[in-house]
Amino acid sequence: MKKNLLSILILALVLVNLVLNIVIIFGVLPAANKTNKMVTQICSILDIELAADEEKSGKVSMDKLAVYELSEGATMTMNLKVGEDGKTHVLVTSVSISMNTESEGYKTYGETISEKESIIKGEINNVVSSHTVEEYQVDAAGIREEIVKNLQEMFDSDFIVDVTFSDVIYQ
Repeated sequence: MKKNLLSILILALVLVNLVLNIVIIFGVLPAANKTNKMVTQICSILDIELAADEEKSGKVSMDKLAVYELSEGATMTMNLKVGEDGKTHVLVTSVSISMNTESEGYKTYGETISEKESIIKGEINNVVSSHTVEEYQVDAAGIREEIVKNLQEMFDSDFIVDVTFSDVIYQ
């Protein structure tokens, strides 16, 4: 008799589980789908992208990048702002610029970027020389982002996505 009572209890729990699953499937799932559809429509009306756009996030795939090395491997020597120690410091580095080949600005400026090299060098020098060696040591990535932002403003385009310093020596 105990086995039978236990079997009936298990059967009742299985049926309750089945009923609750049916309620979830037919009650909650359509509401969630309607909400998802409504959000998608609102985003399309407002022209908002649900997925992150690679250009807005700054991430560009490698096959869409063109890299231009300033002065063909020659190093740039830039004076840094006098720091807390009161000494003059310099930064010696090779600089390269990464450009998005699918950007409209690349079609305008990217192919002839070498003609603007002196202007680009000047802007890089201005940004780097406004920082101390201590600031460079702590936040080199922030300084590179500042350079990218200034170059994008200078060209009035976002085709320049990164500036890379290689063979860095600061003293």
